[in-house]
Amino acid sequence: MYARMTIVCVFLLSGIQAIEVCSDQPADIGFLIDESGSVGATNFKINLDLITKIVDDFDIGNSSVKISTFAFHELIGDGFYFSCCNDKASIKSNINSISFKGGGQDFEMALAFARKSMFQTNNGSRDFSLKILLFFTDGQSQIQDGGSLLHNLGVIVYAVGFGNDVDRNQLNKIATNESYVFMMPSYSDLIGQGYNDIKSQICIDVLTNQCDRNPQPCRNNGTCVGTGGSKYTCLCQIGYTDHNCQTDIDYCIGIICYNGGTCMDGLTSFVCQCEKYFTGILCETTGICILCYEIIHVRKCCGITNETVILNIHRKRIITNTNHPVFLHAMTNASTIIKVEKTTTSDLMLASTNTQKKKKKAPCNKRRHPMAYEKDNTTL
Repeated sequence: MYARMTIVCVFLLSGIQAIEVCSDQPADIGFLIDESGSVGATNFKINLDLITKIVDDFDIGNSSVKISTFAFHELIGDGFYFSCCNDKASIKSNINSISFKGGGQDFEMALAFARKSMFQTNNGSRDFSLKILLFFTDGQSQIQDGGSLLHNLGVIVYAVGFGNDVDRNQLNKIATNESYVFMMPSYSDLIGQGYNDIKSQICIDVLTNQCDRNPQPCRNNGTCVGTGGSKYTCLCQIGYTDHNCQTDIDYCIGIICYNGGTCMDGLTSFVCQCEKYFTGILCETTGICILCYEIIHVRKCCGITNETVILNIHRKRIITNTNHPVFLHAMTNASTIIKVEKTTTSDLMLASTNTQKKKKKAPCNKRRHPMAYEKDNTTL
């Protein structure tokens, strides 16, 4: 008798220690509660009471457990996200604000909501935390992907069915695996042993090394290293960052590719994809040479149609830096730019015309050909 009591005491002590360790682990625990007409307001309230008990039994806060809860029928009903609250009183207040609506059931819509909204970082879900979803229903609904897309994101899904109208096969598709399906004859069974079974499974999951799960939380071939309980860190491959290595480092941030160039993000660096005629790491140089005299109008003559040439009114120079103020000033005063490619460093094919606007124009066949060679390769 004494020995038996000793064993019981040891068992209880281990249980208390397990609960304490479990409650202090970071976990985002979400609830989707069926509020269709068949559930009824009384049973719906039992679901809410279970969530309140979870809040009482676990540590709540940014470094431990956070709660999100939504009701659903054909649409998403009342509820709140993980970002809502960091203390027990606020969470309980929000739970009490969820009202029963009635209606039909749409499982696929509800699961998609959990994936696209509930477990998103912008709604308070944390990169480093274990993610658990508890799905409660007493009925059936068409499902396509079920919970598979949630499973692929690393969310552990519990499917809890009540009564005789639920389809066990549907719940199997929703849950992470069949061991995460809880079948109960009625909602009243959720109050006693049903609650204990669910809480025990949550504790097992919270204390399990996430690096041993499939899929493990580190993405893009990151290496998962357990740091105790469900806590872990990821060693990321080159080019990726954040807690789960889920973010591709954007090397184009803060980079300006000039002259219409486009920055292309690579695995370890960036590349500027330059427009025609431009080159350089930032597309900052050009193979185009523009002769600068003054802005004049080129009349149709010797094969040149009416266009405007970029010319500098100050002195004859070749502009290769198209961000230079002189070039930009000329651009604002010209409707079209004649661009001529550089052939060699000493011989430059230039857009050239008669620079004396007031001079009497010679006949076309006696004027200097508009496309001439110029030796001066001075650059701005």
